[in-house]
Amino acid sequence: MSQAGQARSSGGTGGGITTINGDTGSITGPVVTIKTGVAGIEAGSTVKFVNSGTTSYLRLNDALGNTMLGGGSGNATISGTRNAAASAAGLTSLTSGNSNFAFGYGALNLVTTGSYNICIGESAGQPYTSSESSNIIIGSSGFPAPGDTPLGTAGDNNTLRIGRATGSGAAQLNRAFIQGIAGVTVANTALVTIDTSTGQMGSTSYAQGTWTPGISFGGGITGITYTTQSGTYTRIGNTVVVGFQVQLSNKGSSTGVARITGLPITSGANALNFGSILIAGSFTNTVLYTSLGVQVDTSTTTLQTVQYGSGQSVINASDTNFGNTTYLTGTVTYTTG
Repeated sequence: MSQAGQARSSGGTGGGITTINGDTGSITGPVVTIKTGVAGIEAGSTVKFVNSGTTSYLRLNDALGNTMLGGGSGNATISGTRNAAASAAGLTSLTSGNSNFAFGYGALNLVTTGSYNICIGESAGQPYTSSESSNIIIGSSGFPAPGDTPLGTAGDNNTLRIGRATGSGAAQLNRAFIQGIAGVTVANTALVTIDTSTGQMGSTSYAQGTWTPGISFGGGITGITYTTQSGTYTRIGNTVVVGFQVQLSNKGSSTGVARITGLPITSGANALNFGSILIAGSFTNTVLYTSLGVQVDTSTTTLQTVQYGSGQSVINASDTNFGNTTYLTGTVTYTTG
């Protein structure tokens, strides 16, 4: 580095401001010695204070707040602000980008107008050649060793990459790689998802709670009363799992197909479902039928009750199978799409 360094000293002989050009030099006084980019000692720009006995001042940033430490870091045409390189050959192509940080030989050395990137490691972010922004890369690629690829992909934005990638750029997808972080808001009612084929980060709906199951016959609920009505549910994405317990104290006077009502989330038009009645008391199966189950009605919040028998077609249960104290306990899994 053949740049000018300035040191201010006070007190003693030889005080004042001394300008030192070149790779070596010293203040001819009792205060401080400065060495700047000594080729045999340091790889880049350095400032070393020796036996400083009074106050000395060192300014590392330019008028725009950019700080470049390391041989060949930065360039004379940067108009961006608050950028920093702390290694050789970092940010060498940057023009108008702001608030970039590069640490590692050749890190982020081709980006021109991108901003808010943090690249730590040898050649980290080297594939960025234009306006890539808001990326975080941690890891040294070892580039240009044969078979190694600099970390980062041209066009990245809002991307996090961690780890050393070997082979082609696609190999990074098998490491810690999360894309699209800035475009995803994850609420307390959502789960974070990562697409393992693309690395895309996203979220899916998540909820759990309680619901109140009821019983209807032919859609009617006339005179129906209960001893127990309780239910729980968990939703992950478009899949809902519900549990329920319901016991009648009077089945009322409505007639027709028996349904369980009040599902907490409406089923989908093409809902896939599986359900079972785990316990059924005071329930009389139709002749030749031995078990009771439930199926989700599509695009509704109801379950139809169904009976099964060996060699028999599936049929619905109805009010005639219920008594005034029938109780049912069961679970069902269904989809909302």
